[in-house]
Amino acid sequence: MRQLQNVDRENSNKIKQEEGALSVARIKAQSQNASADAEAYSVIATAKAYAEKVKIQALAEAEATRLAAEADAAATRTKAEADAYVVDAFAREMEMRRMEVARIQAYGNRTIFAPYEAGAQMGNALATGLAANMGSRAVTK
Repeated sequence: MRQLQNVDRENSNKIKQEEGALSVARIKAQSQNASADAEAYSVIATAKAYAEKVKIQALAEAEATRLAAEADAAATRTKAEADAYVVDAFAREMEMRRMEVARIQAYGNRTIFAPYEAGAQMGNALATGLAANMGSRAVTK
């Protein structure tokens, strides 16, 4: 009987040790899960912050580009308005020469500029020929 009691006590002790080990393992697993959750949250928060930073930079660059374009357009508009008020023929001729130099600098000195409205030129030639023909008929009648 005593031996049976010893076996029961040993079994009970072993069961309590196993339950204790199981509790320790459960607590370690919960701790590891909490650490993994915290690390995942940190990674997600870092990624969101980086995405927000990139978005803010892109918006700032877009706004800067828009402001620069508006300033350039305003400057061009102001220059065009000032050029419109020039009445001196020599000043107009000099401006035309400056524009020619700028165009050559932009496109190179080997570029040939051809009109792209061939239909409009042909229409002008046709209208001139028609007018000349009508004029010659009016004279002969």
